[in-house]
Amino acid sequence: MKFTVLYGTESGNSELIAEDLGAKLRETNDQVEVHDLQDFDPNAITPDALYLVVCSTHGEGDLPNTAIPFVEAFDAALPDLTGVRYAMFGLGATFSEDTSS
Repeated sequence: MKFTVLYGTESGNSELIAEDLGAKLRETNDQVEVHDLQDFDPNAITPDALYLVVCSTHGEGDLPNTAIPFVEAFDAALPDLTGVRYAMFGLGATFSEDTSS
């Protein structure tokens, strides 16, 4: 099975996870590609691969800068996703300051 790991990152954490995931998959499969979302054309998505998307957020849940070109191209073209298999992994952080004390 062909795997395509895509990542969107602001600080590099999603890239590290995507690269580790790609390396682990390559232990048993030689058909593994890892791409930054900003370098991947949404029209290249086909049913012949399993897509694993690792994407972080920043600020108040905003897309990372590297994912914006992909999302804009995706929205503009709306590729046919019939039969496409994928899994998505999100990374984010929430900070809460308790001021009730």
